[in-house]
Amino acid sequence: MKLSQKHIILYGALLVSLVSYVLLAYYTERTQYEQLFALVALLFGGYWAIYKYGSQITSLRFWFQTAIIFRCVFLFSTPALSDDYFRFVWDGYIQTEGINPYQDIPFDAASELPLATYEFTLLSERNSLEYFSIYPPVLHTMFVSTSYTSGYNIEVNVMLLKFILLLFEGLTLFLLYRLLQHLMQPPERWFLYAFNPLIIIELIGNLHFEGIMITGLLAT
Repeated sequence: MKLSQKHIILYGALLVSLVSYVLLAYYTERTQYEQLFALVALLFGGYWAIYKYGSQITSLRFWFQTAIIFRCVFLFSTPALSDDYFRFVWDGYIQTEGINPYQDIPFDAASELPLATYEFTLLSERNSLEYFSIYPPVLHTMFVSTSYTSGYNIEVNVMLLKFILLLFEGLTLFLLYRLLQHLMQPPERWFLYAFNPLIIIELIGNLHFEGIMITGLLAT
């Protein structure tokens, strides 16, 4: 079957987007401004093509799977554009040691820890050392659970947290589609969230838990 111009543009956009996400996740540092700008520009070009033609071609199941695959690209990468994840790992770890992150700032908590390599890495790399934890208890539950199961491995801890966030993103994509149906809105509006590069990069790539808040708002 001969491919139409729309198919060629769309599949080209998918390939370019996938390659760009891989390069962004594993081969781009926050100081590589030119490369970062170029990749984000390519991603928004692909985003435009997917939004314009995606709803006209193939099934929603395909697009749901593609949106999840784009997010899965970042699953095994360490966030390069944000260092907030050290705060998540730190808050989870000190609770496994019986320290309350709402009562002790990192400097005070450190005096109760042996400060071996693991603890020293977390303390030296995290920001906001003079502040108490700002994260709600529901997030601390996740931080503690991944700290227990990661075996004092920061990379594994981050991967587990990303996996949790990925599950919430999958639920968000489902809820968003059903909400649009309920409100009788054009189905292509689903693509505005599902394939927005900033959403994918910030939530899964940089491990920011606003994604869980979005799921809660949609569910409500």
